[in-house]
Amino acid sequence: MLNISNNPALEQVFYSSSILLFLIFGAIGVALSIGLIVCKDNVFRIFEAMNSIVSTRKGFRELAIVHDTNQLVVKHKNWFAVFIIVGSAYTLLGIATLAATLDDTKIAASLALNLPLPFVVWIVQSARLTLITLSVFSLVIALMLSFSPHALSTIEKSLNKWYSMRKFVYELERMHLGIDKFVTTFPKAVGWVLLFPTLAIMIAFALKLV
Repeated sequence: MLNISNNPALEQVFYSSSILLFLIFGAIGVALSIGLIVCKDNVFRIFEAMNSIVSTRKGFRELAIVHDTNQLVVKHKNWFAVFIIVGSAYTLLGIATLAATLDDTKIAASLALNLPLPFVVWIVQSARLTLITLSVFSLVIALMLSFSPHALSTIEKSLNKWYSMRKFVYELERMHLGIDKFVTTFPKAVGWVLLFPTLAIMIAFALKLV
């Protein structure tokens, strides 16, 4: 894992980039403040051009549509079962072989993570237990798919829930123009309020680059 504090060159690049970023934001704030005070109409036209909503509802449309693959799985259930059983058995065999040949401490040390060794050992053990659990679960599903598909279908129907992302993001896609209305109502006041702090930020970070 890369540690910036141990790399002076990266630390300097990160420091300079951060100062430049704050300097740019300060300069934008100063320009915006002066624009609101001196030529508010031009600033409002820029706001109108930038205030365009980008809807994710069209992008999430395909994800929100229910795609039923049950018929395909049922039609080729034996082939699916064979692939799942082979994959699960291979995973379990690989985990058993690795556990027999290598110690958890050696595996954790070979990862060379910049973390305490006991914590990395715990991650390795947790990953192994997760893979074993998932492989055994996959074997059970494969056996049920091959020998008891009706029972598996009953369990699946009771667990299948459809959630539409379009409903979740609907409120987020509504444009909230409260701040815009306030700025357009009191442009000069907002400009003067923003001018001094943004000017102070710009000057402070400009001096750091000198």
